[in-house]
Order: sequence, then structure tokens, then C-alpha cells
Amino acid sequence: MLKFFQKLSFFVIIAVIILYFSFDWILKKGLEYAGSEAAGVQVFIRDADISFFHDNIRLEGIIIENPQGFESNYALEIKNINIKIFFSTFFSQRIIFDQIIIENPYITYEKNGEQASNIKTILNNIKIFSERFKYHPSHKSSQNVLIYDFIVQKGQVNLKSKLIKSRGISTTLPDIHIKDIGRDKNGKTIYEVINILIKSIDGNIIDAVKEPIESLKLKNLKIFNDLKGFSDKL
Repeated sequence: MLKFFQKLSFFVIIAVIILYFSFDWILKKGLEYAGSEAAGVQVFIRDADISFFHDNIRLEGIIIENPQGFESNYALEIKNINIKIFFSTFFSQRIIFDQIIIENPYITYEKNGEQASNIKTILNNIKIFSERFKYHPSHKSSQNVLIYDFIVQKGQVNLKSKLIKSRGISTTLPDIHIKDIGRDKNGKTIYEVINILIKSIDGNIIDAVKEPIESLKLKNLKIFNDLKGFSDKL
């Protein structure tokens, strides 16, 4: 009997070690699946690293592909995302993020004729997806979210359309810094958080492209008319 328990203990230890070193792969695949479901396009992550001891998640090489009908290979490339999350809150009524930092996003903002731009299509898909997280009084187990700092920094936007698809027009994306999302009460629902972030990101992109588009008004009216729909809010 003693030998049986010794063998069992050995296999349990091996299983725990395998599971521990599989967390990064599980996180990567889980986020790729969830991101693709939400955005309505394929999402790829080159590398994911999770540290339970440091309450930290790091994602590298994130690529979000374009919706159908657009020519560029991808809509968004992100160098890395650093997430500081208090894992001890993960199974509580409120998940607390200390910090989320998105670094070096490169947005290819593309318009194809009269249809909505690629970025607005993706953001609208995410908005529709987030509807399932709306709070209902009957969902007493619903988790809320608190984010102390949400930061997007060192971003670039490249405008593309049929008339300028070869070269595009590049501009700097203003940094985003939103503090205390959900601190006004016991956190906000995932639906509310997603919509706050979508509104902020959409507004920031519009601010970034407005000036270069307006500058074309006197230089090339044809391209200006082709691009002006980019500055419409979601």
C-alpha cells in the first residue's frame, strides 16, 4: 500500500509540473479563441507569459487580421500588452486590474468603398459580442471589473483606401490613459468596460486621422472625399 501511495504521489507531482508549465500555452490559445470570437476575425499571439507570483500577464506579438473585403493582411499589430491583475480577486465578485498597458500598436485603418472601415467593423463586432455580458438582475453571479490604469502608448495609424493603397498616410496615435474604470461603485460590468474602452479607442483614432485628412482638402479633393468617412464616430 505504501508503494502505491508513493507512486501515486509521484504521478500527481509530475501532473502538477506539466500543468504549471502548460499555463502559458493554455492562456495563449484561450485568448486567441476568445479574441477571434469577439472581433469576428482571426487573432494571433506569438507568446504569452503568466506569473501567478507577480500577478502579471505579458502578451507579445498580437496580430488581428482584417475582416473580409479589405486588402491589408492585418488591421492591428501590437508589440506587447502588460497586464497587472490581482489573481486573488479572480473568483470574487470584482476582478481588479492594477494596470493594463498596450505598447506600440500599429493600426492599418482601411476603407473599401462605401462600406464601414476595417477598424469600425472590428470594434462593432466586439460591441455586439459584449452584449452577452450585459448585467441582468437575475445574474447574481456576474463579475464586475475594476481597472486602476488603462494605457495605450507609442501607437501609429496608417490610413489606406483604394486611391492611396500603395503608400498610405501615416500619423501618430495620441496616447490613451484612463484611470479608475469602475471605481465609482463596486466595479463595472464587462459590457460597460468594453464599451468605455471602445469609445475611447475609437475617439482617439478619429483625433489622430482628422488632421491629415483635413490637410488633403486643398491638396487632393478626390482623396479627401475618399477618406473623410474615416472621421465618423462608431
